[in-house]
Amino acid sequence: MPGFVKRPRRTIVVANRLPRKSEMPPHASAAGSKPARSPTPAGGLRSSQAAEVARVLKPDGHFSCNEIALGSGGDPIFPLAWTDDEASRFLVSPAKMRAALEAGSLCVIEQVDLTATRLGETGRQPVIERDDFPLRLHNLQNCLADERLVAEFILAKKKSA
Repeated sequence: MPGFVKRPRRTIVVANRLPRKSEMPPHASAAGSKPARSPTPAGGLRSSQAAEVARVLKPDGHFSCNEIALGSGGDPIFPLAWTDDEASRFLVSPAKMRAALEAGSLCVIEQVDLTATRLGETGRQPVIERDDFPLRLHNLQNCLADERLVAEFILAKKKSA
């Protein structure tokens, strides 16, 4: 479940994942509609997912996320922490991520490259660690160092109606 940080006159939604089907409003799982968390073949965030985030935010509400995005240094080295291959990587460039958020009725306030702060990071451990996790972490670190991947923080605000 996303964490909520209460501040005077605003709520910030911190999303580390998309909502589970059980957390979606009843109309979101109606027959004939696609759940917001369905993966896309092209990868990355869809504007319909960003629109769902905007829909649940209060007026002037904020959304933030930490993302791994495609960099300019070439194709990533697999396997990575979350994927084994190209077909399931779900990565887009920072520009495409921004475009998807803006197409989904969010206004990007900040988009900060955090790659330098993530280099050498080993503190995050998955809930279920695969036997090859050290290799996956090593590949992620190499991709960040070679600018194949970038780590970024995005802060967006719901567009005024």
